[in-house]
Amino acid sequence: TTLFFSSPKNSLLTIYSIFEQIVTGHPEMKEACCIPLCQLFLKKDESLQKKAANFISKYGDASSSNLQETLQSYQPEMLLMKYSVWSSCTVKAEIEECGLTPELHLIKWQTRALWSLCFGDTEEFMKLYFTRKYTPERNSCLVRDGRVVAALQRLPYRMMFGGGVVPVAYVSGVCTQPECRGKGLMTELMGQAHRKMYADGCLFSLLIPADEGLFAFYHRFGYYTCPEVALSEWEVSYDTDKVVCEVYTTMHEVEPVLGDLQSYLDAFLRRVPYAVLHDEADLYTVCADLFLGNGCVVVAREDERCVGLIWAVPREDKLWVLECFSVSAVVENILYKQVREAFGFAGNVAMIRQKNRVQLRVIHAYEVLQLYARQHADTAGRVRVVGDEDITENNGVYVWEKGLCRKEGRNECCCSESGGTCRSVHIRELPDMFLEGGAPYLSLMMN
Repeated sequence: TTLFFSSPKNSLLTIYSIFEQIVTGHPEMKEACCIPLCQLFLKKDESLQKKAANFISKYGDASSSNLQETLQSYQPEMLLMKYSVWSSCTVKAEIEECGLTPELHLIKWQTRALWSLCFGDTEEFMKLYFTRKYTPERNSCLVRDGRVVAALQRLPYRMMFGGGVVPVAYVSGVCTQPECRGKGLMTELMGQAHRKMYADGCLFSLLIPADEGLFAFYHRFGYYTCPEVALSEWEVSYDTDKVVCEVYTTMHEVEPVLGDLQSYLDAFLRRVPYAVLHDEADLYTVCADLFLGNGCVVVAREDERCVGLIWAVPREDKLWVLECFSVSAVVENILYKQVREAFGFAGNVAMIRQKNRVQLRVIHAYEVLQLYARQHADTAGRVRVVGDEDITENNGVYVWEKGLCRKEGRNECCCSESGGTCRSVHIRELPDMFLEGGAPYLSLMMN
């Protein structure tokens, strides 16, 4: 194929016009013209990329594997604008299969492109995420001039709280188009996302900042930085001779036992205060992501009953333990030993236990304080919640006594007819009261 992408713009426009004439007179030449025209995606010129995308949309055969492979190879060079056109000419079947309108499909692919631009994840990971986790209903985004310029996903989970399980949202994939940063877009987007969480009935929003600098960033949006939390061990004795391990490195191997693993994981996490739970579909995605990074899952069993799980991945000369759940320190040591053997490490290889620092935001103050009141039926108190600009319904005076909570309104004074005094608490500091030194336990999350 002739390489012409380095030619001046005027020359490229002339080539484009010639190709138009060729396919008009010779329809059998459509693919022969579409494939070399993909070179225009190497030019960081939006008008040229748009012409190439429109040409391929008009004349390209969506069923052609040759064309799809060529487009795939140019994908990293494509500007956000044209991702919508690329998707429309290569994955028309996906629109029908997923039941998406063209508009929703456009937003999905632009969001995907923005993710790739900001995070640089592999194509395999993005395919997994945007197939297994992304849905139009979970996506919050801002569109300017037909382009997605900021986006995040509100992934639904369940969390132990107030003596039961409550719905929460995990914030994932927060990203903004580089040239649009510093213009207040994230303030608007987070506000939009929080309102949607409130409408969906979520009690909390949770996230794991990617670096230290982001803790202060999310603090502005009402997020409380939780203390680090460690798992407590079960005091159970096990005969090490009866414990056997199974090593899984592919989905084909692990899929038949996922139900069993999820049951063990669920029972384990329900013992942990404020733990975020995983269903079987989510566990499937977690394992698939792990295997993309050449990791493994090791299961410890005694008499065929699961007594421990570990997720680990090798990185250079170290082993990263993403999570380890076991009924005792003895079983945990067996799992660590099996992981070292699985990856061929001998001796005292560095094994790094991944730790996540969590931030939490109250989404539905009344429901949270109602559950808090039930758990503290022998206490009474009152508090004025202030500072929630996104969910103004949360602001106001709350009173709890005898296991019940009521809201007295936004403008009630703290010393009302019911008596007692209260203090004002900013929405982001409210968790400090009801978590009582604890913190949500998040693990195995896709960020």
